[in-house]
Order: sequence, then C-alpha cells, then structure tokens
Amino acid sequence: MASPDAALAAAGSTLGELLRSTKMKNIPTVVQTESYLEPVQLLAHMPVLHEVPMVTMKSNTSDSHYPALGWQTFATQRMLQRFILANGWWEDRLEYARYSHVPIGNFGSDAPAFVADVFFSRLLRRQDHLLWMSRTSTPDLGHGNGEASLSTRNDDGGTAGHGSENR
Repeated sequence: MASPDAALAAAGSTLGELLRSTKMKNIPTVVQTESYLEPVQLLAHMPVLHEVPMVTMKSNTSDSHYPALGWQTFATQRMLQRFILANGWWEDRLEYARYSHVPIGNFGSDAPAFVADVFFSRLLRRQDHLLWMSRTSTPDLGHGNGEASLSTRNDDGGTAGHGSENR
C-alpha cells in the first residue's frame, strides 16, 4: 500500500463487502477493533463502521516499535499474538456484559471498575440517592460559579457557608 490512508480505505472496502454479505444472510454482526487510531479516526477513515456496533480493544503501544531489520517477522508475530488474545478478551467482556446487564459496547478500558461503578450507582438509585457528575469535588447546585454557590440561607435571611462569616 502507498500510504496508511490507502490501506485503511482498502480495509474499509473489504469490510464493507463482508458486512453486505452478513446483512443479506441476516447474521448479527459486531466489529471488534484494536488499533493505534482512536475510534473516531477509524470511523472517519472507514465510514462503513457506522453501520455496525463497534467494540474497541485497547492497543498495546509496544506494537508500534518495529525493529529496523526483520520488521516483517515482528509484525506477523504481533498480529498473530493479538489475534489469539482477542478471543479471550471478547469472552471476558461478554461475561462482564452478561453479569452486569450492560451492552458490551459500553465498557471502557477497565471493565471491572466500570461494572463496580454500575452496581454502585444502581444501589444508590434504589436507595433514592441523587447521582451527579461534576468536574470538581463539589456538586453543581445550579447557582453559578464561585463561593456563592456553596453558601446556604440562614433562618434570618443571611448567608452561611464556605468562606463567609456570620456577624
């Protein structure tokens, strides 16, 4: 191939043909990827990936360090190693998905931590706890930014809270 873009275009074309044949036969299909490219970049280079669910396996950064001599052997060995490991990775993710009742495509790179988060949030929801996501360690109470958002009203109409003094 002349360039990585050309290689990705050829792979996208071949994948498109494969997906068309599975669609005609009504075969459920999921694409499992392992690439140094981010999923967004893969989707940009291979638009056919928009047609099916995609599960991303984190790539190994050492796979990109090829020796100057004998790189073909190195690349072939790495490809076969990753191919063999991919099935075990898929089976692990499938077990996590079944156990947690979460779609397999929703997992990040750390599946056990993700499952623990899901179970913890479900427990909190059952106990009527409020869940929020905030970039800071304090909740967003909807009052705007700054210390004023951390203050609360006293019975006498004054404010008391973080950084304020009652006199």
